[in-house]
Amino acid sequence: TMCQLCSNEFTLVNRRHHCRACGKVVCSQCSANKAPIKYRQFESVKVCSRCFDDLKLRYRNDPSLLPRFKKRDTSRTVGKYIPQRLKLSANAEESQMSGYLKQKKGARWKTNWFVLKDRVLYTYKASEDTVAVETVPVLGWQLETLSDKNFELYEGMSAGLVFHLSHPGRGAMVFCAENDNFAEKWMTALREATTLEESTA
Repeated sequence: TMCQLCSNEFTLVNRRHHCRACGKVVCSQCSANKAPIKYRQFESVKVCSRCFDDLKLRYRNDPSLLPRFKKRDTSRTVGKYIPQRLKLSANAEESQMSGYLKQKKGARWKTNWFVLKDRVLYTYKASEDTVAVETVPVLGWQLETLSDKNFELYEGMSAGLVFHLSHPGRGAMVFCAENDNFAEKWMTALREATTLEESTA
């Protein structure tokens, strides 16, 4: 699960908090401020940054409530470090291909959202995420389709929908698309991304 404002994942260090105004589940960075709330007899309680701004605007002309707004300086708080390579929205424009695929993880298939952009395959937990969980530069990887091997089924999936990406030093990744049309589009996009175009000069 992740913060409903900034999408940072909750961990043992990055704990979840509830905004006392709107009820959203947010991280400590996004719930660092306190504001007076009517149903709590205008006691200063922890609120998300969005509600803090809304409430301050609502009570800006009430001199008795303004001192109860407490803004914490979070600039020195060390948040979770996110490598630059992972900072790409799941709905990135100009991507070569995007969509849900099943990926073989151990003995199970796991569904994730994938984006192929500039020869890099980005993995996300969901289509609205702003930070990828993994990136793989696919240039030099080998694309292999199981439909070529006359399999009927592969690990319970229709073989025509399954394709492999393999690399001598990195092992293999196995994917399954939801239908023939989607599988064909992914395979075409990956075939182009994994190979350098031959110069015609």
